[in-house]
Amino acid sequence: MVRIRCPSDCVYLHGTHDSKWTSESEEKEFARFFSRVMGLEERPSQFFWFLQYVLALSKNPLSELEDPELAEVAGTAASTLETRAKGVLYSHPTERLHLQPAAGWLTRLILSRKLLPDAPQVADEETVVALRALVESVKDHVREKGRERYLAKLQRFFARSGAPATPLTLPEDLDEPPQQLIVTP
Repeated sequence: MVRIRCPSDCVYLHGTHDSKWTSESEEKEFARFFSRVMGLEERPSQFFWFLQYVLALSKNPLSELEDPELAEVAGTAASTLETRAKGVLYSHPTERLHLQPAAGWLTRLILSRKLLPDAPQVADEETVVALRALVESVKDHVREKGRERYLAKLQRFFARSGAPATPLTLPEDLDEPPQQLIVTP
């Protein structure tokens, strides 16, 4: 068998063997997902995959973000949760003001993880590790100039893995902001 670098819209890839053939670049993209999680311990790794699954298959404020915005939001949420794990309730601001509601939503989602069905039981510090890995995965995707948005690629990845394609419904009480001891200016 001869392998060639074929674009994703190649007519020969979309013939009768659609489910069996993938382009070489697509295989490399999916391999990057696995490489980022290989360095994580078991519990942060489980939460990393769970978080990606939730973000890819639920209607949420991050769905329409461009990749650099997604990285910024996840990084800001990680900083907020890291500070919280040290005992200080402080919401770190995003660099771009319009992304602050998305960062707040992601922080609330993670703080409310016990309300999510099948959420792995992890400590706050482990959620930070998973979020930092998500930031690096998105940045890797941007550096490699992926053909599609990161979350769209995740949706395709989970569809190929046999994960249920039905969108997840998240609890509505995530809209309430967490109590803060320090209010951002």
